[in-house]
Amino acid sequence: ISTASPLLTPNFAKGAGPTAVAGHLVPDDNGLVAVGAGLAAFLGHLYPVYLGFRGGKGVATSAGAMGALAPLALALTLLLFFVLVFWKRYMSLGSVVAVAQGRQLAEQVLSGRPRGAGIGTPRWALGT
Repeated sequence: ISTASPLLTPNFAKGAGPTAVAGHLVPDDNGLVAVGAGLAAFLGHLYPVYLGFRGGKGVATSAGAMGALAPLALALTLLLFFVLVFWKRYMSLGSVVAVAQGRQLAEQVLSGRPRGAGIGTPRWALGT
């Protein structure tokens, strides 16, 4: 983690910046332009032209986009991530579970209507 720390802030900003700007420029489209900007930043991080279409993993960039779209969902996802990492001592476990639950948390926070058995319950576990 210590070697990647200097890259966390710029990569987070790479996702948050375009997403937030797009959301402010086109505020009445249900967030589609902002989501598109975040997706473009994420894909641009994964496949940069100047590096022969080989880039990073995009975790911090996607977290930045999620933070611009749904800050509460990002906070809950990060809480889940850190609890799992400190509890089980597996970074990969925390990452996979956070990615899997992050989308659902964002959906529930943005819609204002928790679905399923509770926040963080995967739909496939409920059979829905």
